[in-house]
Amino acid sequence: MPLTSRALLVAGLVLLVALGPVAVNDGDTTDRAGATVQAPGTAAVPTPGVLERLLDASRGPVPRRAPRPHRTPRGSSGPCASGLVVLTFDDGPDRGVTPGLVRTLTDLRVPATFFMVGRRVAAAPEVARQVRDGGFTIANHSFDHTLMTGQSNTAIRATLRRTDRQLRGAGITPSRLMRPPYGGMDRRVERAIAAAGLVPVLWDVDPRDWERRSTSNIAQGVLSRLRPGRRNIVLQHDGVRNSPRSVAAVPRIVREARRRGYCFGDLDSTGTPYLPTPQVTATAAPTREGKRVTLELRLNAPTNRRSSVRVRTVEGTATPRLDYAPRDVRVTFPRGRTRARVRTPARHDQLDERTERFTFALTGPRGLTVGSPEVTARILDTDPAPTVRLRGSRTTAEPGATSASGTLTVRLARPSGRQVAVRLLGRRGPDGSVVRRTVRIRPGEREGLLTVSLPLKPGGETVRASFRIVRASHARPRGGRGVVVVDPVPASAEPVG
Repeated sequence: MPLTSRALLVAGLVLLVALGPVAVNDGDTTDRAGATVQAPGTAAVPTPGVLERLLDASRGPVPRRAPRPHRTPRGSSGPCASGLVVLTFDDGPDRGVTPGLVRTLTDLRVPATFFMVGRRVAAAPEVARQVRDGGFTIANHSFDHTLMTGQSNTAIRATLRRTDRQLRGAGITPSRLMRPPYGGMDRRVERAIAAAGLVPVLWDVDPRDWERRSTSNIAQGVLSRLRPGRRNIVLQHDGVRNSPRSVAAVPRIVREARRRGYCFGDLDSTGTPYLPTPQVTATAAPTREGKRVTLELRLNAPTNRRSSVRVRTVEGTATPRLDYAPRDVRVTFPRGRTRARVRTPARHDQLDERTERFTFALTGPRGLTVGSPEVTARILDTDPAPTVRLRGSRTTAEPGATSASGTLTVRLARPSGRQVAVRLLGRRGPDGSVVRRTVRIRPGEREGLLTVSLPLKPGGETVRASFRIVRASHARPRGGRGVVVVDPVPASAEPVG
C-alpha cells in the first residue's frame, strides 16, 4: 500500500529526531546582537517557519485562501461590537525596544501580556520592572527559549521554575500564564506545564514579525487576520532582531482595530481574553476666582457598556456657596467614551485671601473602578491686598487729669480674607518718646484700634502723638501720618476754688 503524504511527513519527523539535533539560525531565538538564546548543552531547534511547516504538513494539507476584507457584523455598531483583541509580546525584555513599547501601550491605553525569557530578565531586570510598573501582565516564556517537545518533564519544570525565580528576584510577581517557545506543545508537555502550576497560552494571530518584514507588512498581517466575534490573541515580539519594526506597527494596529469596532482586552488567570473593568481617575487644575473649576475624569480604557460614577464636592478651607458652587452629580460614560468633565464656578468674593481648597469625592462606581477617590481643587485668589490708612483723633483732657488717652484708627479700604498686621512707629509729647506698636485686623473686618496714652503738660498745653506705618502684612500702606491730639481743659471748665 503506497505511503500517503501524511505518512511520509511523519516518517520524516521520526528520522529527524533519530539523526539528532540540527543547528539552525532562528530569528525568534536570537537577540538583537544575533546571539542565540539557548541554554548551554541543549539542542538547537528548527526555526518557527520550519517547525510550523512540518506541523502543518503532518496535519494534512491546509487550503491557502486570501484573507477576506473586514466587515463589521450587521446590526452591530460602536466600540467592542466586533469583539476583543489581546496583544502579547514574546522574548523580551530588551533594553532597546521594551521601554518604548511600554510607553506606546500606555499612551494608547492598551493592556498587554509580556511573555518573558528568564535569561533576558537576568540581563535587564530594570526593564522588566518598567513593564511591571506600567501595569502590564508578565508571564513565563521559559529560561532559554528551548522547544519543550524535545525536553524531558524534569527539564520543562526546571526551566519554568528557574524563570519564575528570576522574575521574583527582580521584584516581579508573574501571572500563572506561560507560553511554550515556538508554541511547541503536545499533551505530555501540556501535562508537565500544568504540573508546574502554570497555564499555557498560544495565539490566534501571527504576523510572523520575527521575519524581516516591514512595519506596514506586520500591521497588515495582524489586521487582516482579525475575526469578528472570535478570539483574537495576537503574537508579536519585543526581543528579536525585527522587534523595532513590530513595535512601530502597534499604533496603526490599535487605531485601525478600534475603528473596525474592536476593543483591546487582557488575559485572565486561565488565559481567556476579557475586557478589564475600566478605572476612572480625575484631576483638577488650579483655578482663579471668577472662573470655573474643572474636574477632568478619564477612563484608562473604553467601556463596552454604560458606566458612571458619583461626583460630589466636600468642604475644605473653601466655603460652599461663598467660595464655590457645591455639586453632587452622577457622571455617565456612554459606550466607547473615555473622558468627562464636571465644572463648578469659583466665586469672586473680592477678598484678598490665601489659596483655598475643597475636594471632589468620587463614589458609587457602576461598571468601572475608582483610581483616585478624592481630588483636591484649589482656588487661587486674584484680588490685590487692600490699602491701609491711619486716622487720628482729637479729644479733650478731663479736669484735673495728669494724662489723657486718644484713639488711633487703622482702617482698610475693604475687608481682607487674611489677618492684617500693621506695625506703627510714633512719637508722643511732651517728652517726644518713641512708641512702637502692632495693630492686627481680623479676617473680614476693616478696622483696628490703638489706644494712645499721653502725659499732659503742666500749664494746660495741647499734646499730640504722631504715627506712621512702618510695615503692613497683606495690606498696602496709603496716605500720611495719623495724629492723636489731646487738648487741655478750657478755662471756663476749670473748677472754682
